[in-house]
Amino acid sequence: MTTSTSVPVTVRILEREYIIACPEDEQMVLHQAVQYLNSKTREMQSKGKAIGADRSLALTALNLANELLQQRSRQEKASEQLHQLKNKIDTALIKCAQMDL
Repeated sequence: MTTSTSVPVTVRILEREYIIACPEDEQMVLHQAVQYLNSKTREMQSKGKAIGADRSLALTALNLANELLQQRSRQEKASEQLHQLKNKIDTALIKCAQMDL
């Protein structure tokens, strides 16, 4: 396992610049996250009344957190369904093996 050194990276969120410590090997993902955040925030601003950048970012953060929680819930349900299916397959295989004896 390698550890990557954090370096300062300047990012622009809406019209503000921020310097963020980021592992060298994660800079591309950080820039993708910033682009996604900017896109979602501008989308939020275009839908409604004129609101400030701070409020836009807060609402966008809430929307993204909600999306993340919904995705986690779907993933947990899918994982549980796969587990149940695996158990059914295992049971069927055991029954088939017993029939062959």
